[in-house]
Amino acid sequence: MDCHLLLLAIFLCAGVSAMLEEELEMLETQIETSRSRRAVDRDAETPAKVVTNPLAPNAQTPIYLGQCIMCPPGPPGPPGTPGFPLRPRLAERYYDYQEGNETRRMPVAGGVTFTRWGKPTCPETAELVYHGIMASSHSSGHKGSGSNYLCMPLDPKFAEGTPSYSSGGAVYGVEFNTNILTSQGILNSEATCAVCLSMTKTTSIMIPGTDECLGDQGWTLEYHGYLMTTLKTHFKSEFVCVDYEAEVLERTTYNNEEATLYQADATCSASGGGLPCPPYVTGYDVICAVCSR
Repeated sequence: MDCHLLLLAIFLCAGVSAMLEEELEMLETQIETSRSRRAVDRDAETPAKVVTNPLAPNAQTPIYLGQCIMCPPGPPGPPGTPGFPLRPRLAERYYDYQEGNETRRMPVAGGVTFTRWGKPTCPETAELVYHGIMASSHSSGHKGSGSNYLCMPLDPKFAEGTPSYSSGGAVYGVEFNTNILTSQGILNSEATCAVCLSMTKTTSIMIPGTDECLGDQGWTLEYHGYLMTTLKTHFKSEFVCVDYEAEVLERTTYNNEEATLYQADATCSASGGGLPCPPYVTGYDVICAVCSR
C-alpha cells in the first residue's frame, strides 16, 4: 500500500512541475513581447494614436491602440481646427423698481415685444418695430380661417406666382363697428396697430378689468384702453386691448362688416354663470391695461 501512495505522489509532482514550467514559459514570452512593444514605441517617429475612452470620457487614463494599457501617454498632438467664435456678451442693462421703501435694481437682457392695437405709434417706454393695419378673418361669413388678430405691415411682400383665389383662409382689414367715447370718428374705419419693442423689459401681459398694472413686481404701464372683440352673434375671435385713444387708417368709412371690433361688456350674475356682481356690473364696457417688466 505504501508503495502505491509513493508512486502516486511522484506522478502528481511530475505533473505539477510540468504545468509550472509551461506557465513560466508563457509568462516569459508575454514579458518579452511587452518589452519589444515598448522598444518599438520609443523608437517610432510618430507616437501611437490616443483616443478617449467612450465608457468614461472624463477619465484621466486614455486607451491606447496597438499597445498596452499601462504604457505612459505620448507627447501632445498638434492643435486642432479653430471653432466658431463665441457670441459677444450682451450689454448689461438694469432697471430700478420700488419694493416697499427700498429701490431695487434688476439686470435685464433681451427685451420684449408687444402689439399696441388701435395705435400706429409706440409709447415712450418702447421702440417701434413696425406699424400697420389690424387684420383678421371674416367675422360673420366664414366659419374657417384664423380667429386671432394680426398687425399687417403697410408695405407687404407676396409669394411668387399669380393669384390663386383659392378657398383657403382669407385675411381682411378690421374695422370699428362702434364709436369709443374717447375716440370719436372711428366708426366703420379700419383700425391701426404697432408692434413695439421694450429693450429693458423681459415680459409683458394684458390685464382685463383695470386700466393700471397690478402686483408689486415693478410693472410698467405701456398703454391702456378698451377690451374689444367681434360681435357676440358672429364667429368667435380673441379679446384684445385697443388703445384708449384709437386711430384709424384714413381711407374709407363704408360699413363692410367683414372683420369687426366691438367693446366687450361685462355680464354678471348674482346666482352664478356670469361674473360676480358686485363688483362687476352688466352692460359696462370692460377696460384693460398692457404692462411690462
